[in-house]
Amino acid sequence: MGRKAIVDQNWCNAYGYSETEVAITRSRARAAGENGVTFYAPGWRVMVFKSREAAEAKWERHPGFVRWA
Repeated sequence: MGRKAIVDQNWCNAYGYSETEVAITRSRARAAGENGVTFYAPGWRVMVFKSREAAEAKWERHPGFVRWA
């Protein structure tokens, strides 16, 4: 179920570049519904979405997003 993204962990630092994997996983939050997913991006708070497509769209707008794994 989970999809992984590669993100620059130091996206706000001009002197460093460090890739890390971040997974979009199933959420257990009741408000997310039965298809809810969650992820944590460096520099952001934990986010919960009602669908994986919504989470992927938000992830692609993250300034440190590099590519999908």
